[in-house]
Amino acid sequence: MARRGISVDLTLIAYDTKFAAPNGGRYAWDRFARIVPELYWDWTHCPDMTATGDWTSVDYRRWNAAFPKMQAFVRLMRDGGVLLTAGTELTNPWAIPGESLHQEFDLGAGLTPAEVLKMTGENAARALRNASP
Repeated sequence: MARRGISVDLTLIAYDTKFAAPNGGRYAWDRFARIVPELYWDWTHCPDMTATGDWTSVDYRRWNAAFPKMQAFVRLMRDGGVLLTAGTELTNPWAIPGESLHQEFDLGAGLTPAEVLKMTGENAARALRNASP
């Protein structure tokens, strides 16, 4: 990926909001969840708003065991020179505009604040310049 100039938007928040806990976990109860009423209505009224409706406690334990491996993969990509970016994940349930970006950084797999700032600025600009029209 690094050699070919492929950028990767981490989307850790998109996974965490779906799989970390039943019914959106901490995200469903986030103080900013109602900031966009239309989105909140969709999230709470869509019959299939979660990918984990049929999961058991074993499934959640398996996911929570897998998540650190995902974070390690992020570090591997960073160390290998892959162009990492971060987005808002707006179309994902419980990804709250603005707030979700900060939550993404909290899940950032040990990235430094400087690396996070670079992901949202310089790296994003580089990725957009590399994108085909």
